[in-house]
Amino acid sequence: MANGLSLADLPAEILQEVFFWCLPTPSNANQHAVFMRREILTSPRHAPLLLCHVCRHWRDVALSSPNLWTTLSVIVRLGVAVPAPDLVSLWLSRSGALPLEISLHQQNESSVNCVAAGRVLDIFEEHISRWGKVRLELYGPRSTRLGIGGEKVGPLLKEFRLHISDDFSWQAEEDLFGVFNHAPQLQSLHVSRIPRLDLSAHSSIQVPWGQLAHLSLDYVPAIGTALRILDMTPNLESCSMKIDTTRGSLMYNPPQLPKLHTLSINLGFESLAGFLDHLIVPKLAHLAVSVRGTLEQYRWAHEQFDAFLTRSGCRIRRLEIHDTGMTSSEFASCIQHPGLQALTELVVDDTKGWTLNPFVTEAALDLLTVPSFNLPNSSCARDRKILHSDSPRIACLLPSLKRLTIRGNCFLSPDGTIAKMVESRWRNHSKEIVRLELMDVELPTNHMEDLRRLKEFQGEGLEVVFSQQY
Repeated sequence: MANGLSLADLPAEILQEVFFWCLPTPSNANQHAVFMRREILTSPRHAPLLLCHVCRHWRDVALSSPNLWTTLSVIVRLGVAVPAPDLVSLWLSRSGALPLEISLHQQNESSVNCVAAGRVLDIFEEHISRWGKVRLELYGPRSTRLGIGGEKVGPLLKEFRLHISDDFSWQAEEDLFGVFNHAPQLQSLHVSRIPRLDLSAHSSIQVPWGQLAHLSLDYVPAIGTALRILDMTPNLESCSMKIDTTRGSLMYNPPQLPKLHTLSINLGFESLAGFLDHLIVPKLAHLAVSVRGTLEQYRWAHEQFDAFLTRSGCRIRRLEIHDTGMTSSEFASCIQHPGLQALTELVVDDTKGWTLNPFVTEAALDLLTVPSFNLPNSSCARDRKILHSDSPRIACLLPSLKRLTIRGNCFLSPDGTIAKMVESRWRNHSKEIVRLELMDVELPTNHMEDLRRLKEFQGEGLEVVFSQQY
């Protein structure tokens, strides 16, 4: 270094700050599993352990820096915890009094894995008063020996994620939720289920619904239960629910969620209409809908979806639909709705379409084609119209669309039609229409013209993702 100084001469306070920025940090939540690997956690090639092997001075500074030891992920597989419980205990003891970000992933429900996971959870429990962000993925009836209930609380807890198997005992599950006895900072809750949740949304634990901003539930017994939970969480910003088909009474007054911007629902076709009929979300920007049900009875709640968008007055930016069972006219109506004209991304994934008539047809693709690329006297061009007569006419449907995905068997159109639509948006230079950035499509093997032209656009810089439909 300049002036004859070396790293060893830096004050401990500066070294601590430098060391902190050496920690491996995932850039997003989806990469979290990558940082649970053994080589990331325990190898001397990575901080903070790497810093302990450089020299004695660096080791002393690292060991006396609590902020280097607040994050730890543990994997249990083949009856072995990685890192080992002794190292887990030592690691967390070095974190001082700081909030912890800890996670535990149990590979399966084997008895040896249950025992090993229980040992790690015992260590985690010793630091429960410092739990900040916790992620637990547990399997089997004996995966924990914890007794977190009683006086033990989580005053620093901000995020709680728990995935458990169906054979996980109710008592063990309720013990884990005992951390909610006092969790004033909890804002993110992502769990497989709430213990003993009934149709009225009552449970055997006290969930601080009112303070939650982010909620994910893999099991809710009925849409009435889901609506009551939403009514108790007015501060929600994002929500994901998988709703069962159990029948229950619906709320008379639809819950209003003024802050909700992201909603993902997975529910039966017979529940979709009732759910959409009883919800108002004026700030909703991201919506994902997955529909379940017997193929013989599939149908899309088109009128309710239309009314839901109109009643909420929201401007959806991203729409994702799975197995909706739409008809071609319903899909055409959807993409013409005023509440969807701010869409920047549309994902259509319909794996059950092989039993139904395709709904992404030539007429729908024509609606998505920039008008200047249509032949003026074509039948599709003459049929172009806005179904909502009270809305202003626009030059192009979905003018802000940047990313379009069409997967499954919902697509049926003459070869070349989809390429024409893509070209109209990729080679468009209008200031009023955003240029397409991504086209992800499952093409039938006989669509050679579409394939050739999409590869041409790909060579020009358009991101194109291909997969064969059949």
